[in-house]
Amino acid sequence: MSDDLNAAQVLFLPITCGAVTLQEDARVLYLNARFQPDIQNALRHVSVDYMQFFKPYAAPLDGVGWQEVAAIKPDAYDAVFVNIPKNIEEARLFMQAGMRGLRSGGTLFCAAPNKAGGGRLQKMMQGLGAKHVDHESAQKCRVVYGRDFECVENVQEQGMLSPRPICDGAYQSMPGIYGWDKIDRGSAVLAEVLPERIKARRAADFGCGYGYLTRILVSRMEAPFKVYAIDADRRAVDMCAVNVPEVEAMWADIVSQSLPQNLDFIVMNPPFHEGKKANADIGKSFILRAAKSLRPGGALWMVANTHLPYEGTLSEAFKSHEKIVQKDGFKVFKAIA
Repeated sequence: MSDDLNAAQVLFLPITCGAVTLQEDARVLYLNARFQPDIQNALRHVSVDYMQFFKPYAAPLDGVGWQEVAAIKPDAYDAVFVNIPKNIEEARLFMQAGMRGLRSGGTLFCAAPNKAGGGRLQKMMQGLGAKHVDHESAQKCRVVYGRDFECVENVQEQGMLSPRPICDGAYQSMPGIYGWDKIDRGSAVLAEVLPERIKARRAADFGCGYGYLTRILVSRMEAPFKVYAIDADRRAVDMCAVNVPEVEAMWADIVSQSLPQNLDFIVMNPPFHEGKKANADIGKSFILRAAKSLRPGGALWMVANTHLPYEGTLSEAFKSHEKIVQKDGFKVFKAIA
C-alpha cells in the first residue's frame, strides 16, 4: 500500500481505536478524500461531505454515499478530516479550510506520511490556535487532531480555492496545481519550437495545468477551431478555463477515461511522478492515448525530460516520430499518427 493510502487509514485511527467518538447525527467533512472500505465503514453512521480534486482519486468515491461539495460551509461540521498534501503552502491552506468548517467544539483531524510532512503537523495545528492537540502514529504516518481553535475568524474564506495572479498577472492559478506559480521550463522549451501557424481545426492540450501551453496553442490556430484542455486536477481545469476561455476545459483522467477523438493536433508535457516516485509509465500512457485520439496524419508535439525512455513507445504507437530539439535537460518530439 502506498504512503498516501497508509496516511488515509491512519487519519481515522482516533475513531477506529476509540480515542474519539463521532455521534450518529454528526456532520463530517473529508478533504482530499480517498476511498477505502474500512474508512467507509468508520463513517457509516454519519453524514459525510467531501472534496477531491484529483480525478483518479475522485472516481472511486462515486456511489459511496457521500456528498461531493464545491465549497466549504463555515461552522457546519462536527469533525473535519484532511489528508494533508506534501507541499507546505497547500498543506496550510487545507488545514485552515478544515478549521473554518468546524462548529464550535468540533475536531480537526490531519494526517500525512512521516516523510511527507507528518512530523510538522502538530506544530502547524498549534500555530493555528488549537488549545487541545493530540496525535497517534502508525504505518510510518502521523495523525494530529485538535479542537477549540482561537483564530478561526482570521482564516481567509475559501483560501485554498482562491485564484492568484502569477507571471506578472498574465495568468490566474492557485497552490496545489503542478508548477502553479511559474512557467514550467519544459513547457517553455516546447513553446519555443511549436509551429508559428498550427493548421488544425480540432486540437487538445493533454495535462493542461493552468493553461500556459493551451494559450500558446490557441494563439497559433486560425478560427474556426475546437480546442480541448484536459487535466486530472480540477483546480487546473478551472484555472485553464479562466486563462483561455476559448477552449473546452475537461476534468478527466487521461490514462483511463474516454477522450476527444479525430484530433488534428495535440500538445503535451506529461507528468512523470506519482507521489514522490518517478513513473515513466504515466507519460507512456499519455503517448498511447494521444495516438488513439489523433486522426490518421494528426500530429503530437510533446516535451519530456531527457532521461525518460519514451522513444520506444512513440515508435510503437505512431507511424513516425522525430526529435525536434534537445536542450536544458529536455527533449521535444513530433510524432505523426
